[in-house]
Amino acid sequence: MNHDNTPEEPNDSKLNDAEDPKVVSPKKIKKELSVVSLPHDNDVMAQEMADLFDEDRVTHKHGNAEPEKD
Repeated sequence: MNHDNTPEEPNDSKLNDAEDPKVVSPKKIKKELSVVSLPHDNDVMAQEMADLFDEDRVTHKHGNAEPEKD
């Protein structure tokens, strides 16, 4: 048989290694993200509302708090 005229077939082993998702290349590094704990929103809002509406500190800046005459 004369093999001079037959086209060469590509080497499948190289292609399969690159396309196979199970093969992990040594260049890939596992990325890790740092997680920061945040305070619970309800606790923060409750504290802000308590600071805003502290009844011990309520003062009237514009005169009497009594209703006007009808």
